[in-house]
Amino acid sequence: MIKLAIIGAGAMGSAIARGLVKASCYQSFEIILFDLNSSALKQLAQEGFKVSSDIQSITAPIVLFAVKPQNINEVLESLAKLDPACLLISILAGTKIQKFAGYYPNNPVVRAMPNTPAQLAKGVTALAFNSKSSNQNKQEARKLFEAIGKVVEVEESEMDLVTAVSGSGPAYIYLLEEAMIKAAIEFGMNQDTAKVLVRQTIVGAAALLEANPESKAEELRAKVTSPNGTTHAAVTSLTNSGFEQILRDAIAAATTRSKELGA
Repeated sequence: MIKLAIIGAGAMGSAIARGLVKASCYQSFEIILFDLNSSALKQLAQEGFKVSSDIQSITAPIVLFAVKPQNINEVLESLAKLDPACLLISILAGTKIQKFAGYYPNNPVVRAMPNTPAQLAKGVTALAFNSKSSNQNKQEARKLFEAIGKVVEVEESEMDLVTAVSGSGPAYIYLLEEAMIKAAIEFGMNQDTAKVLVRQTIVGAAALLEANPESKAEELRAKVTSPNGTTHAAVTSLTNSGFEQILRDAIAAATTRSKELGA
């Protein structure tokens, strides 16, 4: 029996599907993924998922939309009429709940913003609900995303900022790794050694943050920043170069783009 339909088998849709199975929330044959990309569907079928390119054949109690925001009108117009009890979940950046309510005014709708670590059950997802969402609907949505990480509930007005902070956030960490490796190589380190040192440093620092949930990041930073030491010199350089402002500007740019996508 199909329990969940995911429209869009790209990076995020497939990550959620795999994360749910890995977390034993669903079995692969209980999830069906729809996409026009036959190669993506072929790989997922080999993993035991149900797949289809016929979007009009959807019958599932929960439908999760994971397509590109610019394609959502076409998708909604192509759908056969869904049951009013069907829970609709959108992970589309910038796309407001009202977009779905326009096509399905009586359905419960959830706007969600997960991130790609969901495939390792290390993601974080923000959820916003429409007025048609019952407590049961909210529990169903929370259960689905709690299987692939942590969940927070927010007002829909905050979702563009959520997109910028956590939805796009993993890319900021990857860019940090790229920059650190490039710097190490430039100053004479071989690439393989640089990659091991930088990646494990990032993984280890994240693990320390997770192991100390009550500690603030600045407290952990202070523990490795001796006065006038090497870390102090580096942090001072970053601060003087506008490191915080650079990140602030990046988050502002992503927030603005999310709003543009929903316009």
